Amino acid sequence: MGFYDIRPAIIEALKRGVASLRTVEAHEGQLEGEIERMPLRLPAAYVAHHDSEYESFDFGLMEERVNFTIFLVTRQGNSGGPAGQETEVNALIGEVHAALSVSSTGLEVQSLRPTGVSLVLKRDDLLVHAIDFKIRLDGPVAPGYSSAAVIKTAHMNILESSSVSLNAGSEDPAYPLYRLHDRNIARPFRAAAAETLEVLIDQGGISPPKPVDSLIIPAGHNLEGVLIGLKYSDDGAAYSDAIAGWSASSSLIHKAWEPVARRYWKLIVNLPVSAPSIPEVFLTGSYEWESVPLHPSPPMEDLHNIIVQSTSDGRQRLMKAGPDRRRRVYELSRCPASMKDEMVSLWKTWGDGKPFWLSDHEGQWIYGGLESALGLGQTVPGSYAFSFKFLEALS
Repeated sequence: MGFYDIRPAIIEALKRGVASLRTVEAHEGQLEGEIERMPLRLPAAYVAHHDSEYESFDFGLMEERVNFTIFLVTRQGNSGGPAGQETEVNALIGEVHAALSVSSTGLEVQSLRPTGVSLVLKRDDLLVHAIDFKIRLDGPVAPGYSSAAVIKTAHMNILESSSVSLNAGSEDPAYPLYRLHDRNIARPFRAAAAETLEVLIDQGGISPPKPVDSLIIPAGHNLEGVLIGLKYSDDGAAYSDAIAGWSASSSLIHKAWEPVARRYWKLIVNLPVSAPSIPEVFLTGSYEWESVPLHPSPPMEDLHNIIVQSTSDGRQRLMKAGPDRRRRVYELSRCPASMKDEMVSLWKTWGDGKPFWLSDHEGQWIYGGLESALGLGQTVPGSYAFSFKFLEALS
């Protein structure tokens, strides 16, 4: 995609967003030198390509940034004098800025932002201002990584702020019910017997109830082949399915649906063949990142869990202490304020000693935490940068 592919969308957005413009057209060449020969219906806006920039990334990739200019032509002189003229022109420039955004144009680009305004021509009868913009196009991506990748995080669990009890079944006192939401997936809850289990979650202490769109049960459970159900209710009497019942696999369980805010939730384990053992139950609201990096950053390899010991004569003894741990690094040079706010909330959760879930660029749900601070900072007004360094927590 180049500028000449997206210019029509810019023109249409200006026509819709700035009703006072009488002319909105594309223009090639130097407007200042040709304006004498142009039929003018003022105020007018002419959209012109300026130039393109290219930035190199790892893997030999390039990203294109297109600079373009809106030449805003207005009539010189009005009844309000110079001050009134300046006020009117500034208001019109503000309308042009407001009319052009990624959402208003419908363009599939990473960003569209203004970069400056200058007065380029002043005559007795008219003024020409250049309003400059920069578009950051979606660049090419690393092999095996899609720029359309979806990254999600989930750090809230409604069980932690709810009353959790058993409607059916009973707990093994050695493996108590609170282990379903203690954030320690190495310590499971276990039922006392092989019988149907109903876990009731009541958000009665929270108004309004927190919205939920996902269920995550880590691997390590013994629910394979068992029919699982998840329901919600407003009154604790009439329940509806959050999702249709399913037969569980032996691996991580992840189910998703459109966000629902209800007071009561019920997880049902139907007729298990052995006493249910469950590491953790996360009923959570997931957050889909509004900005994703062009590619994952290094290191991309798993972290080996190896103890290295050296003897007095310099020989090494290596011992594998446990499984490897997955790690993911995402460097974001720009994201909106809403994403910054979500990262601040996630950082507070991690600061309370609570691991969380990451769905990485390959769609794998991984439980873990941050290796270092996010380093959140503002780059330009309304845009923020951070470094997300994630390491898996083992069960």
